Amino acid sequence: MNISSAVVQVVPDKLDEVIEHIKHSSHYDYHLHDDKTCKVIVTIEGKDSSEEAFKLTKLEAVEGVLSVSLIMSYSEKELEEEKSKLEKQDDIPKSLIGDPLDKSKVTYSGDINYVLNKALDSYRNFLFPFESSYADSLEFIPIYVRLGLDLTGIKLSLKDWQDLDFDSRSSYLHYKFDQKENLDKFENDLTNAVLKASGKTIKKIDKLDESLWLSSLPENVSSVITANGGYIDEKIWEKLSKLSKYALFKLTRSSDNHNLKLAIETFGLNKK
Repeated sequence: MNISSAVVQVVPDKLDEVIEHIKHSSHYDYHLHDDKTCKVIVTIEGKDSSEEAFKLTKLEAVEGVLSVSLIMSYSEKELEEEKSKLEKQDDIPKSLIGDPLDKSKVTYSGDINYVLNKALDSYRNFLFPFESSYADSLEFIPIYVRLGLDLTGIKLSLKDWQDLDFDSRSSYLHYKFDQKENLDKFENDLTNAVLKASGKTIKKIDKLDESLWLSSLPENVSSVITANGGYIDEKIWEKLSKLSKYALFKLTRSSDNHNLKLAIETFGLNKK
């Protein structure tokens, strides 16, 4: 018996449909999902790796599914091999001999919920599929971080961003932008980090007015998407997440048609 867990990336307006499909399918078990990132956690069982691969392929073919990424796998065969190794070891592991361990310093990772929630917390889950080309390095400023910059009125150059080390860059993908105190913390931490990394003081500009794009579909967004082979209307716009709306708002104001076309595909906005 093989058991694997996977993260399913879904088109925003198809999230509910995909979740219902998974819940009613005998191939997968639904565990949890995140509305903001449109990711769903499932487990897949099979008598062997071939059966697992078959079910994985079926899931990838479901309408609205962009990608399926395995994050953990259990194999009965491998378990038996590990049991054999344990049987050859000493009765009492060396780690249990001597002073007692501080339980607060012991991380238990045997619970599947621990592993799955850890996977959801990965900085990659705050990136769109069209940002995958720089996911490993974060050499460019992600859409999520750009949202924080616009909401706080920070003008950050690409050079300033790249002067930050990778851990700092990835950490800003975990900030919340839903309340003023969270935005203040983001602004303060980023200001200090840039000053420490490059000796520069961050420049301030006018904050982005959310009313320009959040509540209703901007005319420019609609016309530019149409000009690039897509389709969107108020009903579709209403179903998109705040971050997805912001992404389209920014990309339709940019000369980067390549990423815009990838975003149109990501959000399922291709003309039928």
